Amino acid sequence: MVTIKEEYNPLEYILLGLIFLFIIACLLTPLVLSSSTFFPFIVGKAVVSRISIELAFAFWLILAYKFPQYRPKHSLIIYAFIIWIFITVITAITGVSIQRSLWSSIERMQGIIDLIHWFIFVLILVSIFKTGTNYKENWIISKKPLNNVQDISKIFNWRILISINAAVSLFMALMSIDLYYSLDKFFTYQSFNYLDESRRIIGTLGNPTFVGAYMLVNIFLVAGLFFQSIVDQKYLEKNIQLNLSRLSKTKRKNKDIVRPNFLLLRSFWIISLIFNFWVLILTETRGAIFVGLPVGITIILIGTFLWHKHRGTILINISKILLFLIVILAIALIFARDSEAFNYLAKSNDLINRVKNVNLDDPSIKGRISSHAAGFRAVLDRPIFGYGPENYIVAWGQNYTFDRESYEVYDQAHNKILEEMSTKGVLGLLSYTVLWVLMFLAVYNKTKNKENREQLFNLFLLGALGSYFAQNIFLFDTPSTVLQFSLLVALVIYVDDGFTIRNGDFKKLFSIKYIDVLIAKLKLKSNKLGIINLDRMFMLLTCLFCVLIIIVGIWINSKIYFSTKLLLDAHSIEPKWEEKISKYEDAINMFPPLANYPRKFSFHQIEKNLINMSQTDFNLVMNYVDREANKLLQSEPMNWAIFGDLTRLYREALRVDLRYEKNYYQFYNLSSDIAPSTLKIKYIMYIECKNSNSSTDSCKNIVKEIESFNN
Repeated sequence: MVTIKEEYNPLEYILLGLIFLFIIACLLTPLVLSSSTFFPFIVGKAVVSRISIELAFAFWLILAYKFPQYRPKHSLIIYAFIIWIFITVITAITGVSIQRSLWSSIERMQGIIDLIHWFIFVLILVSIFKTGTNYKENWIISKKPLNNVQDISKIFNWRILISINAAVSLFMALMSIDLYYSLDKFFTYQSFNYLDESRRIIGTLGNPTFVGAYMLVNIFLVAGLFFQSIVDQKYLEKNIQLNLSRLSKTKRKNKDIVRPNFLLLRSFWIISLIFNFWVLILTETRGAIFVGLPVGITIILIGTFLWHKHRGTILINISKILLFLIVILAIALIFARDSEAFNYLAKSNDLINRVKNVNLDDPSIKGRISSHAAGFRAVLDRPIFGYGPENYIVAWGQNYTFDRESYEVYDQAHNKILEEMSTKGVLGLLSYTVLWVLMFLAVYNKTKNKENREQLFNLFLLGALGSYFAQNIFLFDTPSTVLQFSLLVALVIYVDDGFTIRNGDFKKLFSIKYIDVLIAKLKLKSNKLGIINLDRMFMLLTCLFCVLIIIVGIWINSKIYFSTKLLLDAHSIEPKWEEKISKYEDAINMFPPLANYPRKFSFHQIEKNLINMSQTDFNLVMNYVDREANKLLQSEPMNWAIFGDLTRLYREALRVDLRYEKNYYQFYNLSSDIAPSTLKIKYIMYIECKNSNSSTDSCKNIVKEIESFNN
């Protein structure tokens, strides 16, 4: 519980206001669509969220230095997050490409840099949001503080933050429904017109599965606020009655009693719940609807049955009935899918039809099984440190076994557990597991406490954690879903009591208090000697460092944005190769750490048009290819997918100029050595075998596999 202050420093108000503004900007990023860049559903969100976090971080550093109460508390969950990041860095160093581990690709925008940003976001939230979701008594029985300064903890309350996040999800839901049903009534903004109509809702996230995960978290958190408000209202009505006599004695009128507008808030939460659930169903996301949602609801029902202090006979019976219904529905989905009734429903409902098609013959299921099998073999290949974060495409390609029923290329495992294990090894999986175990235990410890005013909300928070974790077994993180994950982590750290470090040498080792004592001693000594005002010097250094963060952050993120914009510009230009190559080079040089996708894309475009080029254009583009191919080898020496593109490109170049034979075989050997069983590389090897008329056993097998696949 935060201490109510009678006075606030103006600087404190300004800094808190700026930080809150940038936090809201970060919460709004799921709505961002950068239609002027490549990957408009990803790039804009990542750039805006990172800039927002960096700006908030800069002002938070000044706030935390000047006002120690805004520094994060000592929590095992924070330390577990730090250890997870540390191990991620170690595995990046030992992995196959540290550049990709740090920055990922413009298609994903994940990596260590992004993870650090979200950790900072968590630190900021737990440092300034000091009050929970319940209504405090002193907000109801009004006071007249000195200088008419209001309690700022009313704003920095978790209920406010969750409601803002819910408002964003509601806006996305309304826009998605408007587009889905082709209403064209409300959302006519140009950026939203970029979205295509789809059988499944994609919202502004570009993929139904991401929308499902995003809506799922909001459903549980908003439902938690709604039911918590019912408990609070009963509690506060008693509190108001008890204090009416006190007000009459002090001759204060009943108008001094400020009552929360429960009707307005609940109306908003109910509307948000309805539309979020509606959109969740329209996404037809099997992982979120049939795994994440039931897991979260089951946790809440079991918790209500076991721990809820207000439970009575009716509530217990309702919990039992709902749990029974969940079990019956689960059994029906498993065993009744071949019944006539189920077939009839499947014909009229796409979601039920998707459930009916969940079997080993489903191409999506086959792809996941094949990908997971390759991922587990990758774990056995590099068990300790893995292939490095964001390098799953190498792990998959090296360990994939050719399957004519499944030939999709996977650059993500579509399973967060397997992703951690294959890219970060056992150490990475262990650190990630410890983080989740501590989070579950922290909320569990709080939820079973029947004396806790926020017990009911914590129960829904536990359900949100379970649902997110369960659906993420079938998915991977994106800028919008990792935002929800970060909110959950910050919320858990806030409610965490039983697992907070309070005493002992470990706390002394890391406590900022001891740094403060050291600084205080230095200040005292400098004042006695009359050397310099250390307080001003440290404040100046902190401000300069924050200015540097802002400048570097805006500079880097603007470079990323303009790099992807230039790539899109190059794609839209008609085949004037001198101009296109210039654009490609500008896109690459604008931000080299993320240059490999522009290289990959440009190689593919050149390959398609190479044979029809003039000699001048041919020489121009091949000089460009030679330069960028060498840079690619240095940054991602095992990216077999791009090596395959280069192999095909140089094969086309051989038809014009035999000088490129060496380059062709260089990348042919690299790609065939790293990922010989992938369909993409097998096709390359097949063409090589046919052109060379080779009669080796390996060539015979490849020809047989590909020709049988084509048939």
